[in-house]
Amino acid sequence: MAAGSSPLHCVRSLFIFSSHKLRGFCTQGDSHIVHVPVMLKECLSFLAPQDGQVFIDSTFGSGGHTAAILMSAKCKVYAMDRDPAAVEIAHILSERAEFKGRMFPAQGKFSEICKILKRFDIKNESVDGMLLDIGASSIQFEDPDRGFSFYKNGPLDMRMDVRNSLKEGSNGERLPMTAADVVNSINETELTAVLRQYGQEKEAGE
Repeated sequence: MAAGSSPLHCVRSLFIFSSHKLRGFCTQGDSHIVHVPVMLKECLSFLAPQDGQVFIDSTFGSGGHTAAILMSAKCKVYAMDRDPAAVEIAHILSERAEFKGRMFPAQGKFSEICKILKRFDIKNESVDGMLLDIGASSIQFEDPDRGFSFYKNGPLDMRMDVRNSLKEGSNGERLPMTAADVVNSINETELTAVLRQYGQEKEAGE
């Protein structure tokens, strides 16, 4: 890529929000259970998809926003998520007749967006809009083994990508820790700082 230019350069619309409500399409057997995506009307109004345009859903989740964008115009959506469970749903959704050839699933983090788009050979300055729904998704809250839910018992995991084991990698690098590893390996002062800064728990440590 040329210096100072990328597929995201001059992106027309960037819609960012945060929610903890259920959202999107999720699969169960051969059927699709539909969760109403949050702020869907606002999302479509802001992005205003048109035929031939290119969009990125950086937090695919269960696919509700991606599906709505694709149904609103003959456009393309690059559906990205860090969670392999979400990417699996994306692959299933991309095979639906009405989305085939217009939806492209990919796994990765926000920091890897440009690298992922380069892999798809997306041209510089060609992305018309991008969506980010920050936070955990319905598939993470609904699975007790993921450790995100306050209402279901399960291991204190809370990793976005659970494929990796807790052992060291082949090159000796430390693979992602679970939340249980964190709370059992740092001292009270460090844990209090984490809860205050990242969990917004103002009374942590009191």
